[in-house]
Amino acid sequence: KDLKPYGLSNLCGVKIFPKRSQSGTQIRAIVLASDGLWDVCTSSQAARIVQICVRLGSRDPAAELVKFALQEQQSRGVAADNVSVIVVVPPSK
Repeated sequence: KDLKPYGLSNLCGVKIFPKRSQSGTQIRAIVLASDGLWDVCTSSQAARIVQICVRLGSRDPAAELVKFALQEQQSRGVAADNVSVIVVVPPSK
């Protein structure tokens, strides 16, 4: 079945990012997520959740973002959307 009309494609997109942002600060984390997260969470909220998890060291940032998204979906009364999240935290120097 052709899923392109629904925004799905079997062609992958590859993008290379520098280790430092345009302002020169080191990248602390990368969040790859489906629209199930981004529909209910801003990038600032996601960054704050990841930062807290990394600082505490006892929580999985990806799991916490999924939990946040599901709670937000429920509190807004919207139909639950699939939520997939991967968080990459590069080792600090």
